[in-house]
Parts: sequence; structure tokens; C-alpha cells
Amino acid sequence: MLRTPSFDIVIQRSAKVVDRGQQLQFDVTLVPLSGADDVSLSIDATPRSNGAQPIRLPVRADDLHHYTASGTFPERGTWDLSFSVGLQNGHSESAQFPLRITDPNGFDPALAWLIGFSPLIALGGFAISEAARAHRMAGRRERYAANAGR
Repeated sequence: MLRTPSFDIVIQRSAKVVDRGQQLQFDVTLVPLSGADDVSLSIDATPRSNGAQPIRLPVRADDLHHYTASGTFPERGTWDLSFSVGLQNGHSESAQFPLRITDPNGFDPALAWLIGFSPLIALGGFAISEAARAHRMAGRRERYAANAGR
């Protein structure tokens, strides 16, 4: 829930984790703290760090203070959603909401490290087995030499 001087903004979204390129839908309810009837809502999304362009999400009024918006975010990272409420007197009030966009099907970091180090682990296992084989071969050579000397 976000708060402006005249409104509480209740936001529900269709997904908790949002991937880059995934369609995301918002259900937004404006709860007036004072008697405000005729208001408008606009939602702008601005990336915090990457070079993506800001986007404006299309907003549809479903009821007096209920709105539906949807959008697709082209880049991963943190986006700031600015909910701007236009009041009857021409003024507007805004509230910010951060949204984290991830890569589709991203690995868990622990799994990614395990996959990345698996060749090194296999190479270590191969080195240990070769050392054991060399030790066995040395023992055979010594027995052969001892038997040949008799």
C-alpha cells in the first residue's frame, strides 16, 4: 500500500516474481482520505540504472476508484513505478513503488556456482584417481623387480 496526502493506493499484481518480457497486470484501488470523486490515474515506469527508456503503462478505469493497468518491462533491474493521481482541482499527487525485474528462468546462485565448478571438481577427482593408479603401478614394478631378481 502506498500513501499520498489525499489517498491510500492499494496495489495488487498478477505475479510476485516478474521476468523481463513478462506481461504484468496491476489492480489499483484508490482509497480517498477525503471526499474526492473525479480523479485520474497514470503509471510511469522508470529504470533506476540500466539504459532502458521509461515507459507509461496503459491504465483502464474499471470503477470509480478502481483501475487496471498492464505492462511489459524490456530490461531487468529495479524499476520505479510512479503512481500519479490527478485531482479535480488540477493538482496531482504521486507515490513511488519499486519493482524488481529478473531474467527469465534465472538459476539460483548456489546452483549456478555448483554448475560452474563441476568441471574443476571432476578434474580433481581424475587427478586423485591417477595418483592412486600411479601408486599401484609403482608397487607392481617393485614386486616384478623383486621376483625377477630371484
